Amino acid sequence: MWLDEEEQNPAQPAPQQQPSNPAIGAGGGAGVVGTTGKVQGTPSTTTPTTTNQPQQFATAQQYLSANQPQGEALGSQVVGNLNQSLTNEKGAIDTAQNQALNDINSGTVNFNPALANEAATAPTKITSSPSDLQSFLGQYNASYTGPSSLETSTGYTGAANALTEAQGKAAETATPGGQQQILSDQFGVYGQGNKNLDQALLSQSSANPQLQDLTKQFGGVQDYLNAASANVSNAATQGQKTTQNTATATQNALANNLPNFQQNLAAKTSAAQTAATNQINQLNTDVSSGKLDQLSTDLQAAGVSPADVKSITDYLTQYQKEGLSPPNITTLIGNPNTQITQANVATPQDYANAAAWQQLTGVNYGPVLNQSNASEAGTGTLAQQGVNSQALENYLKTGVGANDQSLINSTPDLKTVLPDISNATQGAQMAQRYIDAFTRNGSPGYGSKNLQALPPQLQQLYQQAVTSIPNLITDAGKPQYAGAYNLMKTIMQYAMGQ
Repeated sequence: MWLDEEEQNPAQPAPQQQPSNPAIGAGGGAGVVGTTGKVQGTPSTTTPTTTNQPQQFATAQQYLSANQPQGEALGSQVVGNLNQSLTNEKGAIDTAQNQALNDINSGTVNFNPALANEAATAPTKITSSPSDLQSFLGQYNASYTGPSSLETSTGYTGAANALTEAQGKAAETATPGGQQQILSDQFGVYGQGNKNLDQALLSQSSANPQLQDLTKQFGGVQDYLNAASANVSNAATQGQKTTQNTATATQNALANNLPNFQQNLAAKTSAAQTAATNQINQLNTDVSSGKLDQLSTDLQAAGVSPADVKSITDYLTQYQKEGLSPPNITTLIGNPNTQITQANVATPQDYANAAAWQQLTGVNYGPVLNQSNASEAGTGTLAQQGVNSQALENYLKTGVGANDQSLINSTPDLKTVLPDISNATQGAQMAQRYIDAFTRNGSPGYGSKNLQALPPQLQQLYQQAVTSIPNLITDAGKPQYAGAYNLMKTIMQYAMGQ
């Protein structure tokens, strides 16, 4: 209690007077001026209202009772300021937490299954779009970039400062000295006596229980921060897990892409080789069966030019005329197993996809499909690779030529060449075989109109045919000599240039 000299003599109680228009804080709380030597306050620096009349008090309790309204106002203002401070401190923690959660969200990479599926099935759509490419690479190489905890976040300093302030307020609200510091902080610096009076007013006001509750609430800011920290840590852990799952899921979407691509391309190549082999086999069947019309159609379907088709069929026609065995042309046309490869079976889209997948994943597709071979794309068919018609022509020509030389260098015997002199068709054909052989080798005697100008072999055949007919004038037209007659007729036409 604050007592003057008179107050020390209980036999002489001082007269008391109720204060008029008391002021709040920073000036002794009640803001009244007593008589000389009495307990008194000084004018408030924050609330300029002063008392109009001096008052005297015998005891501090009387002083506090007289200034109770001002004490209530003082307590209300102090508690209000402290509540605001508590709100601000929790708000600073909330702000730090929200900022950290936003940073976690920004640093988390979520999985987009549609984008991953498109990368696996239509990669060029991704690589042709800069934004989609960036999004996909962000998923494929996903890396968490957010904070790992509230303590490592950029806004943690504000939360830590708020906790420090709250701990200070918890300590201050719990003790009279701390409450005096609160008064000093809120209302400015003033004398110790005035702070004592204001703190006394504060402790007697209805705000005092609230101060005790505020002590607990300020002390609870540590738990508030701990809860925020736990929230951020949980979110960060989930963000890291989500990001890792995104990278794993995206990479898994293309994990088997290269072997699948290789397998599919190998299957396409095998199918193309089989198709080409079947075409070649069909061509050989056409030749061996003598179906030259079908051969002509199938050769053109295999990409052989019309001129080469005619040359080949002409040679084969000669084979038939001369009774030569048709050749096996399978190995003469081409070898699908070497001509048809993955490089030329692959389509332009296959090459584009391989380049896109390599860009998306960083996996080298070169060993499966080298981009340097892209110009060969789509040429992996027999028609595109081309039948080796020149080799076939040369082979047939050689076969015919060998037979020509055999005839040209032979000494013909009519009984061997034409065993049945009554066979009119065969007689003409055998003469024509010799004529064709000489025609392909310079056509000696053709159109000379002189049998003596013909090659010896034709002269010999002609004379042997004449000899085989008993009477050329009367028997030449008889059926039993039709073969010999047609042989003579064919050679004569050659000599006449017909």
